[in-house]
Parts: sequence; C-alpha cells; structure tokens
Amino acid sequence: MIQEWWGVTPQLKLQAKHLSKLLNCTVLVPDLYDGKSTVDAEEAHHLMDNLNWPGAVDRLQEVGTYLKEQEACSNIAVIGTSQVFSY
Repeated sequence: MIQEWWGVTPQLKLQAKHLSKLLNCTVLVPDLYDGKSTVDAEEAHHLMDNLNWPGAVDRLQEVGTYLKEQEACSNIAVIGTSQVFSY
C-alpha cells in the first residue's frame, strides 16, 4: 500500500490492517519518508516536494522483489489513494 502525502500515519496503518483482514493477504506499507509523517497540509506538501524520487522507486522495487521471493506469495498488487494495479 503506497502512502499518501501525509506519510505512514496511524490511519494508514489501520487501513492496511483492515485490508489485510478483509482480503486475507499480507499488506506492506513501505515508508517513503523515512519515518516522517504529518497531519499538517503545509508540512505534507514540504515532505512530498522533498521526496527522494529515485530512492522511493528503488524502495518500491525492493519491496516487490522481496514479495516475489516469498514462497507463499503468488500475486502482488499495489494500491494507492485512487487506483489499483497488479502484476
């Protein structure tokens, strides 16, 4: 599950747990802000503007590779705020 611009917030963690139970699957939430999160729109904008995009892409690729290597993992899906992609 890809974080919104707020970062990995307690609400996002609850959503991930709910999705995991609902679909009986493992949900990983990679932290693209390295532990930073906020509820303030101005700070969230700052975090997104300063996101290390190459590092974020690398982290997401690492998560995909990790999941593909798990014996029990036959499918991987990525979900964000408005779209779902699977491969």
